[in-house]
Amino acid sequence: MLAEIEFHWGTKVPYDTAKSLAELLEQKLEDIINDKQSDEGTVELISWNTYVVDIEELNSIIPNTPFTIKRLLKQKYDKVNVHVPNLGLLIINEVNCLENCSTGVLQEYLDKGWRILAVCQQPDKNRPDYILGRTKG
Repeated sequence: MLAEIEFHWGTKVPYDTAKSLAELLEQKLEDIINDKQSDEGTVELISWNTYVVDIEELNSIIPNTPFTIKRLLKQKYDKVNVHVPNLGLLIINEVNCLENCSTGVLQEYLDKGWRILAVCQQPDKNRPDYILGRTKG
């Protein structure tokens, strides 16, 4: 499950845990920790930033890392409404997904014989994703 999270300022974690955390968040290590390592080999988390991360992945790599969930995010394509009006969909034998597609690119596909099967608006994007289909051969 994707979520926006914030780590607790000043939380002490082992140095190796901090390195794994930086890799998971795709951040530089020095951006999320205090430079000084304690005698026990721990460092302090010092980031006030909010990160989008898969919570299950975070817990599997770095269990027991204290963080606050700011908000849960909808997963991509988490709601799908299926409607089959007639047997015309059964003759479609090629399907394509255009993510974050502009109308110009979409029109090029439509000119090549593709038809729109579904439009999926994403909450974090300006442009929708399109599922296209066509009969080939």
